[in-house]
Amino acid sequence: SLKNLDLIKRVKETNFNTGRISAPFPNPYDFGFVMLFFCLYYFWEWRHSKKLIPLKFLAGSVLLLLTQSRSIALSYLLIFVLLMPVSSIFSLIFRKGKGSFKSLYLFVGLFVFGAFFIFQFGESLQYLIAGMKKIVSNPLDNGVSSARIEQFMYALNYGPSNYFQLLLGNGPSKGTMDDVESIYTYYIFRYGFFGLIFGFFAILILGIFFCQKIIKHGIREHKSTVQFRAFQLWLLVLPLCSFGSNHTEQIRVSFLHLAMIGLIYGRYDGLLNGRRN
Repeated sequence: SLKNLDLIKRVKETNFNTGRISAPFPNPYDFGFVMLFFCLYYFWEWRHSKKLIPLKFLAGSVLLLLTQSRSIALSYLLIFVLLMPVSSIFSLIFRKGKGSFKSLYLFVGLFVFGAFFIFQFGESLQYLIAGMKKIVSNPLDNGVSSARIEQFMYALNYGPSNYFQLLLGNGPSKGTMDDVESIYTYYIFRYGFFGLIFGFFAILILGIFFCQKIIKHGIREHKSTVQFRAFQLWLLVLPLCSFGSNHTEQIRVSFLHLAMIGLIYGRYDGLLNGRRN
């Protein structure tokens, strides 16, 4: 409709005026989501190599930051400021992990690099900084998440109220809910809670579990360890990233996501067959 076209035009103009990068993806959220995977990949590649300076990881981090996506930035911080450092400290104390010092060195350097980058180029990141301030001051009613909450409530209350509709969804219903900004709203509206559980979370959880099994059995020194560790963490933060956008249903991203799931399931099936033989 003309209304939706006008909305898309205004969104694209806002992305341009605020300096958010998105190419070659339709929007910055999807570009940031894919760059998050490459940051994870380059991190593990650096961990398994003898290189001292993780330039590819730092370059990927800058590109991710320039998308100015709040949900992606929060996911990045969760991994590299909380989960990874805490895991390295525990590994250093209790397991005497050889790579833990190397990881801590990267996290300290990343913190210094991030602080310097924001101090130097903070004016170009006002969209991200202002959005993060709004989320911290009021997590629900802030103009950032409130629109997504309204869409979610609309999906729950759409049409006649009955249990089958909530469980099985409304189908595509084209023209009813355009520009859905959360995977949870997307799945509940189209496929219901069954679709969200079995079409999103079940595949996600199995993928994380299979990655762990693949890493544990037989490829610790193999180059594909890097790939499957990156896949595992990418899937782990997908629920958080999906609050801000329906990444896995977007053009280009959906192909990468499904190809990754297929690769994980195929490799795990190969391990099972190898054990039987």
